[in-house]
Amino acid sequence: QGPSRLIDIAVADHGIYSVLDSRRGRIFTYNNDGFLLYVFGGLGNKVGEFHTPVAIERFDDFFLVLDQELGEITVFRSTAYGHTIDEAVRSYEQGDEDRAQALFEDIVNMNINLEFAYTGIGKALLRKDQFEDAMYHFEQSLDRRNYSKAYLLYRNAILRENFSLVMGVIFFVVAAWIGFSVYRRRSKRKRVL
Repeated sequence: QGPSRLIDIAVADHGIYSVLDSRRGRIFTYNNDGFLLYVFGGLGNKVGEFHTPVAIERFDDFFLVLDQELGEITVFRSTAYGHTIDEAVRSYEQGDEDRAQALFEDIVNMNINLEFAYTGIGKALLRKDQFEDAMYHFEQSLDRRNYSKAYLLYRNAILRENFSLVMGVIFFVVAAWIGFSVYRRRSKRKRVL
């Protein structure tokens, strides 16, 4: 079959877009960061498959695909899984971290292997300043860039929380060392005299 041949794109709200591959008859849906959300369709004679798909359009939870050879439009409706993914992305983009996190957790319950869901949970936690938990979820999704960001923020938060304690310990150690040095010099002078 060779490489994919992407011939049409349908853009939904909040940066979600679907791309039609005419060579395989597949529809690939991504978020605005380029994460693959889900794939469906195919070439063949079964329900939900195409002969020569040439165009795609999206309206809410519906996907319309035009098949040139058959001269028909196939209408798909998002499954609960696809709808939940779309809603999680929308909630995150609207700044509703609590709802986005809950939806991404639902997605993980439906598909434990979807790395994007762990990234979504991590991003929601990151926005809520829960850096350590965010690091865990970015680690699950193998998202190094966001893991590094969460780690940096976590480290800075720990340093801010413990700054006075660390500075107090350093001050005490330096003062004790200076005091000990002065005491040793005076002890040596007394012995010499």
